[in-house]
Amino acid sequence: MRQKHDVSYNLIRRTIQQVAPFFDDFLLVPLALNEDTIRLQWRHQDSDADFDAAALSDGTLRFVTLTTLLLQPRDTRPSVTLLDEPELGLHPYAITMLASLVKKASQETQVVMATQSPILLDHFEPEDVIVADRVNGEVAFTRLDSASLEVWLEAYSLGQLWEKNEIGGRPVRYLTDSLPMTRLLVHVEGETEEVFVNNVLAPHLYRVGSFQVGARLMGNARQRSGRGGGRAWPSVRQGIVNHLHADTACIVSTMVDYYGLPQTGPKALGQPCRCRPATISVQTCQRRTCPPR
Repeated sequence: MRQKHDVSYNLIRRTIQQVAPFFDDFLLVPLALNEDTIRLQWRHQDSDADFDAAALSDGTLRFVTLTTLLLQPRDTRPSVTLLDEPELGLHPYAITMLASLVKKASQETQVVMATQSPILLDHFEPEDVIVADRVNGEVAFTRLDSASLEVWLEAYSLGQLWEKNEIGGRPVRYLTDSLPMTRLLVHVEGETEEVFVNNVLAPHLYRVGSFQVGARLMGNARQRSGRGGGRAWPSVRQGIVNHLHADTACIVSTMVDYYGLPQTGPKALGQPCRCRPATISVQTCQRRTCPPR
């Protein structure tokens, strides 16, 4: 490639240097006992010694391989490139570079990529993403679209929505071969409540076999330096309604400090407040019903 496609070769070299600044160049010398084989060797910018692949970290070596694959000359590139979790071992900046390489390569050839990285997902549009879910023992594929996620994308990135299980693509535990666990989403006012739901409440309910539990911060609570506090009730209510429209099989609840209840909420409007300390009953959970609080 260096001799016949010097433009592509130099582009590969410069791209690697953006992620590994210490990298200078490859040493492409055929083996003495087998001239058809070239062992991967490279030079460090601050050393005269030669290094082989073992001197590179797994992440750097992976990025070198991916860069070479995606930036190779068009006439040697396959028509379809399949990548399985290419983000493994990569620094977040390298993942950003990888996304750019994939987009560039996809302009001329097809690239199919499986990923478990919210960071990588953030660099693509909803229409670029196909979500795989297990439904009734089979795999169902759903292509995302911007229109259905418009409200969510005003406050969250695509990767954040995936972490919150708003777009699917997460493990689902089944009580039987065809009966999935009921999913409970708790709208919380701050990060303290989010941690409690995810680290305390969710493991408990999961062990008794009743719920797949997750927390969703109300509005832009995370941008408010982690501070909680209720939002205007119409905004909170709209967020809950939007979620129920998008996921009709989900149960939605809220967790807000009593003093943090929004002044525009049902209590402030003169409606009776039926708040009382919540309790978790194993028997209730096993019946898969939750009485109103």
